Amino acid sequence: MLKVLALTLTAAASAAYAQPASKPHQWMFTGVDDMKFNHYVDLGSALRHGDIVMMWSMQDVPPQFVMPGLSYAYSAAYDCRLGYDKPYYWATYSGHMATGRVLESSGEEDWKPISGGEWSDRDLACRFGKDG
Repeated sequence: MLKVLALTLTAAASAAYAQPASKPHQWMFTGVDDMKFNHYVDLGSALRHGDIVMMWSMQDVPPQFVMPGLSYAYSAAYDCRLGYDKPYYWATYSGHMATGRVLESSGEEDWKPISGGEWSDRDLACRFGKDG
């Protein structure tokens, strides 16, 4: 019974994360990745359902890159116990900081193993996710 409840709660929460955010994000800078993109998370969006935490993240393209999109925002679920993630929605935006027109977007993907580390999306989601 408890497992069914957890799956129901996760399914209900995932519906909200499988589409663009309905409220403005409060992006927190977490560092620069290997491609020199600025990386941000919205800790206020991190909601926990048992071992699963869902959260929004964003990568902003630096000015020296010439790309059609200037930022990339995505929502994902993180399994804090097993170390897997499952993207629910991502979009490429014409402006910096997930602003402007949506140039391309996609929906839910499969669970996959991820590497973590301090200040990774998974680490931050699992440390700061609030019960949802």
